[in-house]
Amino acid sequence: FKQKTAYEMLRSLVGSEMCIRDRDNIEILPGLVTERTIELTPISLELEEYVVLAPHIEGGIASLQQEKKEVSTVADVIGAEQMTKSGDSDAAAALKRVTGLTVVGGKYVYVRGLGERYSCTLLNGSLLPSPEPERRVVPLDIFPTNILESIIITKTFSPDLPGEFGGGAVLLRTRGVPDDFFFKASISVGYAFGDTFTQGISYRGGTTDWLGIDDGTRALPKLIADQGEKKLVEKTPFQQEGFTAEEIERFGEAMPNTWSARSTLTAPPLGLAIMGGDRFKFGEHAFGILGSFSYGYDTGNVTKTKSSFAQGSEGDLVLERKLRYDIANTNVKMGGILDLGYFIGDDHKIGSTMLLIRTTDNDTAVAEGFNREIADDIRITRLGWVEQMLIAEQVRGSHLFRLASERWKLRPEYRYTFSTGTRYEPDRRMTRYDHTKDEEGNDLWILTPATLSNERLYSDLTDLNHEVGADIGLEFPLWLELTGLFKQGFSFFHKEREVDTRRFQFGKGPKDAAIRSLPPEELFSPDNIGPEKNQFVLPVSYTHLTLPTIYSV
Repeated sequence: FKQKTAYEMLRSLVGSEMCIRDRDNIEILPGLVTERTIELTPISLELEEYVVLAPHIEGGIASLQQEKKEVSTVADVIGAEQMTKSGDSDAAAALKRVTGLTVVGGKYVYVRGLGERYSCTLLNGSLLPSPEPERRVVPLDIFPTNILESIIITKTFSPDLPGEFGGGAVLLRTRGVPDDFFFKASISVGYAFGDTFTQGISYRGGTTDWLGIDDGTRALPKLIADQGEKKLVEKTPFQQEGFTAEEIERFGEAMPNTWSARSTLTAPPLGLAIMGGDRFKFGEHAFGILGSFSYGYDTGNVTKTKSSFAQGSEGDLVLERKLRYDIANTNVKMGGILDLGYFIGDDHKIGSTMLLIRTTDNDTAVAEGFNREIADDIRITRLGWVEQMLIAEQVRGSHLFRLASERWKLRPEYRYTFSTGTRYEPDRRMTRYDHTKDEEGNDLWILTPATLSNERLYSDLTDLNHEVGADIGLEFPLWLELTGLFKQGFSFFHKEREVDTRRFQFGKGPKDAAIRSLPPEELFSPDNIGPEKNQFVLPVSYTHLTLPTIYSV
């Protein structure tokens, strides 16, 4: 048995992946055993142990799915990451994808078919006021998605939520301060085929309409506003409270004389968004800030026909109305958020959130068509402007105290929220002209004396909320690796709501059809307003509604 032969045999057995050290001068004697050690070195390398860490992303799909698994109620969760990927611009658009929930009118939430009055909306755990005069609901289209971390829709009762909803509770959570510095800015310009840069309708407004803020063009004239809650009625021997005929004439002439729609070029939609923040660390202490501002301008024109029928004398259906509507809407959204946070390690946090959101709708509508009431055509023009604003200021804190054992933890939380919702609708105007024929058979449109034919409406709403709440939770071990949580808390809620509505309508006026067929700007000129016969006078109805203050615990 030779050494060379053994080496070749071993090489053929282990293959080419092993390297064998060649040993020379090995002597093998008959009848004896010769031992030698040969090291086999592998050509592959062994890597050191390493760990992959993934950071927690607020509003991320993974973290929200874990939260959805842990909640004890029937709930749906939408995060910022999902809203960004879907391209949703506001909270109402994002909620359209939630099962069992319907968004009506692009802003109001219906849960399982129940109306909006059966739901409630909370911002960071506190109830929000409603800027709607006849609804106890918050329109969700005013919340841009770039300020939201997540939206949770709870469909069943939970002890830590208000017990006033029967359908569902919409929990809005704003973004928190970031871990590191970031800054984002975006500008968008849109184009709608068949709409942008085409002829639409509008009316003469103010210089700041593009900001969604009325510059006073539509405001109630100071001469009338200074009269407070007094009715603008004329003094008589039987009515001593009121004003003279000359004073009422001045009231009527002080009214802005803009009634008609005009043709205008439809502008393209625009959008602007800026967001940035940072966190500054000082040992175990840290201070963070997050700021965001967004602006959106959108216009649209709609043409539609609406028909209504009534039951005739013989039980058949007869045409009541058939009107063609030309509607133009300009929507301006503007809002911002400022979030501040102070941290002591990972267990203690005190934060403040300031939120301001505005949305404005500028509407122009012209309807023309058949009306069975006069057996002829009518033409209705309506000019409207509605500003809605929500302001919220919240201070909150959360702490974690570790007790004797690491598995015993005390979690106190507290918050105070001041919020107000306002709705401002200045100078909504409406005129109605009826079609007829003159003696020569020519077409004639005459201002009708019917109700609402020359109405001006001024409405102002304020909804004010104060809320104080606190919770304390005790986390304790059970068995194996399971833990339990005992939580107790309270919430005190104070609400005030006030609505002012004023309606004005020019009464009487000339009976001459030739004069009443003039455009409204000529018809309601100072020459046709006064106490003389065949002139317009200005009666007024005033409504002031203050709801009782609501306290709830």
